[in-house]
Amino acid sequence: AEPGLVYIPANDNHCGVIEGREVTYMPGSSYMGARTQMTVREGATHIGEIQAWDMNTGEEVWTQTFASHNWGGILTTSGNLIFSGGTTE
Repeated sequence: AEPGLVYIPANDNHCGVIEGREVTYMPGSSYMGARTQMTVREGATHIGEIQAWDMNTGEEVWTQTFASHNWGGILTTSGNLIFSGGTTE
């Protein structure tokens, strides 16, 4: 990873709705106490991203896009490698 940059896992081009409601807990399944729905913007070329921002200038340096959502974290190394495991790609 490059010194002075912060790496952000992000999602773009989608909208979500969360509706709180009573939900029966079922072991082994998602349990949020809500109904969720995600909609992708028509014509979107991607959803997931990794963004690199310069911490000194506040400017975006680069973005890597992915067709699927990016829900994972990021691990950086002193050898300029960036690992992310949050997409289905």
